[in-house]
Amino acid sequence: MFKKALLNIAIELGPIIGFLVLVESIDFIVATGWFVAFTALSLALAFYKRRTLALFPLIVAVSVIIFGALTLYFHDPFFFIFKDTVYNLTFGAAIFIFLARDIILLKVFFQEVFAISDTGWVILSKRWGILFLLLAFSNECTRGFLTPEQWALYKLVATGITTIFGVYQFTLTKKYRLPEASPWGLRQ
Repeated sequence: MFKKALLNIAIELGPIIGFLVLVESIDFIVATGWFVAFTALSLALAFYKRRTLALFPLIVAVSVIIFGALTLYFHDPFFFIFKDTVYNLTFGAAIFIFLARDIILLKVFFQEVFAISDTGWVILSKRWGILFLLLAFSNECTRGFLTPEQWALYKLVATGITTIFGVYQFTLTKKYRLPEASPWGLRQ
């Protein structure tokens, strides 16, 4: 169980951690190239280990690869930095647009991971929707006046906040778990 959890953390966070370490020691554009490579490798490893690709990580990986490729092609960090605004704004808005239509987008993406009630899914969706919109806003506020290397430090903080926020959501999945779920609301 512990080994599987470590592998999942490496697959999910390995590319961003690699990027954040590299951007401190090499050029931002080169570090972006490595991030794209790490992301592709992580995606391949996830597929090899799980024999399937979850939709959400696939979307994240595709956005990293597309915006990373634009950054490399144009040799301009703008594209990679702006990716966070586009990504977070798109997901934040989509969550609320789908909720307004009585579709729980996070349930569509993660129902194979979590076994929680629809009430729990709605609360979880609203929380993540707000976080995504706040991250988009904060990225826009910072990208205009920070150097790419300074933005990488902002990205480190934003990633840390997002990770802590995500871990905290287990209190919600625990509270709204279905009878067949683990104590933390995970499917068994």
